[in-house]
Amino acid sequence: MAEKLLSAANVTNAKPKDKVYTLADGGNLYLRVKPSGSKAWVFIYKDAYRKNKMITLGASQDHKLADARKWAEGLRAMLDKDIDPQNERAERKREAVAAQGKTLGALLAGYIGVLKKRGAASASSVENCLQLHIPLQLRNKPAADVTKDDLIEPIRKLVNASKGRTAARLRSYLRTSFELALTAPDDPNAPAEMLGFGLAVNPVDRIKTLPEYNRASERSLSREELAEYQRRIASIKKSPDLRDILRLALLLGGQRFTQLAQAELAKDIDGQPIIVIMDSKGRRQQPRRHVLPLQGEALAIVQARGNRLFGLDATQAEAFTKSISSKISQISKAMIADEITTEPFRGGDIRRTCETHLAAMGFDEGKLARLLSHGLGGVQARHYNKHDYLPENRQILAAWENALSAAPADNVIPLRVAV
Repeated sequence: MAEKLLSAANVTNAKPKDKVYTLADGGNLYLRVKPSGSKAWVFIYKDAYRKNKMITLGASQDHKLADARKWAEGLRAMLDKDIDPQNERAERKREAVAAQGKTLGALLAGYIGVLKKRGAASASSVENCLQLHIPLQLRNKPAADVTKDDLIEPIRKLVNASKGRTAARLRSYLRTSFELALTAPDDPNAPAEMLGFGLAVNPVDRIKTLPEYNRASERSLSREELAEYQRRIASIKKSPDLRDILRLALLLGGQRFTQLAQAELAKDIDGQPIIVIMDSKGRRQQPRRHVLPLQGEALAIVQARGNRLFGLDATQAEAFTKSISSKISQISKAMIADEITTEPFRGGDIRRTCETHLAAMGFDEGKLARLLSHGLGGVQARHYNKHDYLPENRQILAAWENALSAAPADNVIPLRVAV
């Protein structure tokens, strides 16, 4: 039976049914009617593999019947030349996106820009990781066309090279980059560089996580190991900055090296010296002000430095942290060689060591969380509780300094504080 051409009245009077249905106009053009009542012009055809495909022009109220027929004629002309209209449309979209610079490389650069604006100390290392492991050809591809298969290859390559931790970080960076661009159109605060990528999905979501490479370390130095670590810090002569930051981080209860390198000096309302750390760790949009008392040996170190800290920016602090990690690794290897310990340790283990021994001294998790600035992202902390906890932290750090200076008797710091 021959297909009948539609009229404007047919289009207007088409009523919704329980299921989606189409009205044929001939020549592959159809009016598609949904149960909701919405109507759209579609072009339905079979490709070279006899697979049904559909291209949508748009709502019938936005496109008159004559316009829809003219559109369909153009698509039929492509079919006559053995050109798949859907593939041609996708190619034109890719070219348009590339012309606008909305490539994967632009998306990743936008993410790095966001990190730098937030003052994230990790910005440089994230940038280096992405530049090193995402090939140029893939970076030049429109971000909207990047697939799971494109991204899994560089991640798999790292896993096969026994670089699982780097692979896990790369996946995390890629996922966050795409998520920022995917949600940007709905976020009034989204930076302009994350807009216009035309993403429909986050391709990294289909790549399995790598939890086996992100296992938390359980290494904590014993009392004797901690005492020897302190002695080796004190013996550093060639780099006073390294010696001072290693000692200060320890005296201040295990503060993060990168943040301490960027910290500033100030005074509290009583005129007492304090250290101000702007903590941008985690997903917070704005760094949180974290203040610590400056007293005892820590104050003496700062005074010996001419009443200054390190004054580094985020990029400089990250480079400095690499030197710190290298020095701690050297100390660890030397202690193993001298048979003082049998287990290696790294920078992150120092922070864990401090918190472990402070807990053994009787300080509860809440007080240690305040001292070390972690787990403080709740509504109460963000909006209501603005106490700086300086008196409480003075007590903790005074007891901690006494414990550090005490001669080790066994594997547990003996001092017990009533709290």
